[in-house]
Amino acid sequence: MNCFSACRDRKARRFPLAGLGCRAGMSCLLFGLIAGTGLGADTDAARVLQMKPGVAVSGMQVTLADIAANPDLLPAGWAERPIIAAPDVGKTKTVPLLKVAYALQQYPDMAHVTLRGASSMTVQRSAVFLDPARVQAAIEDFVAAYPDWQDTKITVELVEQSIPILSGSTNVSLQVAGYNYDLSSGSHFFQLDIQDPAGAVQRLKVPARLLAMAQVWVATRSIKAGAVLSADDAKIQQAATDLGASQIIPVSEPISGYETERLILAGDPILKTAVRQPICAQKGSLVDVIARRGSLTISLRAKALSRGRRGDKIICINDKTKHQILTRLTAPGKAEMIGM
Repeated sequence: MNCFSACRDRKARRFPLAGLGCRAGMSCLLFGLIAGTGLGADTDAARVLQMKPGVAVSGMQVTLADIAANPDLLPAGWAERPIIAAPDVGKTKTVPLLKVAYALQQYPDMAHVTLRGASSMTVQRSAVFLDPARVQAAIEDFVAAYPDWQDTKITVELVEQSIPILSGSTNVSLQVAGYNYDLSSGSHFFQLDIQDPAGAVQRLKVPARLLAMAQVWVATRSIKAGAVLSADDAKIQQAATDLGASQIIPVSEPISGYETERLILAGDPILKTAVRQPICAQKGSLVDVIARRGSLTISLRAKALSRGRRGDKIICINDKTKHQILTRLTAPGKAEMIGM
C-alpha cells in the first residue's frame, strides 16, 4: 500500500512529501515540525498513533479521541483536541490521512507524530436529540411569563418529539426568545436558543400547540359527513382548545343547520374546519328580509334568485315592489338588506 512522509530536508529545512515503501503492510504518514527555533527531535523519538478506518461522531468537531484507535493511550490533554470539522448531520465524508496530519500541526507538542492506518477514513455525523421534556419545560416557562397568557391555564403540546441539534452534547442550556403563529398548520413556532458549554448558540424553530380550557360545542354522537346538525347533535362542554386556532364555533352561535364536511366523532369539539355554514335559501324560496336605516326598521318578504349559505350575499326580488335587492343571509329563511 502507499506510504506518505512529510519529513525534514536537513539542507533546505523544508518538508517535501515523498512516496516511500512501507514494510508494515499498511499506509502510514510521518510528519515532522520545527519546534521553536531548532529542529525537531529524531524520528525514532516520534509517537505512533494508529487511526481508525471510519468513525461516527455527533458533535460539530472531530476530536483526536474520535479517530484514534486507542484513545485511552493518548497523552493527557490530547483526547479532546479538535482536529477537523464534522460533516453536516446525517452526512458522511472521506478524509485523507494527509489532511489529518496537517491538522495536527496546529499543536506544537505534536511535532513528531507518526500516523498509521488507511490512506483515508470515513467520518459520519449522527444527530443528537434534545430531551422533549426539557424543551416543553422551556416553552412552558416562556408561556407562563408572557403577558397575554398569564391569566390563562395553558397546556403545551409539542408537535415533534425528536428535535436534532448541532451540538455533540445534550449538556446545553435552553431559552425561548419568542414565537410566531402559523395559520396554515395551526401551530405556534417557538424560537428556541440552544447554548452549548463553549458558548455557541443555535436557534431552532420548535412547533407546539397551546391548549386552554374553554366552553365549546362538542358532538354528542358520531356524525357522518354531509349531515345537517340539529340541537340534539351537540352540547356545550369544557374542553381543551387550541389557542392559536380561530376555528372554534362560539357557543353563543346556534349550532343547528351546520352541514358536516367530514366525520365528527362523539366527544370531539365541533370546529369550523369540519362544517360548512347552513343553507339559508334555495333558488325561488321566500326569505324574510330586515331593512334598517338609522332607527327605522322595515320587514319584507322577498324571493331568492339563487341558493346561499349563512353569510352569503344573494339577490332577492321584493315580493311587493318586484324590485331587486341585495341581501346577506343570516339564518335559514332570513336575511338583512344591504345598502338601504
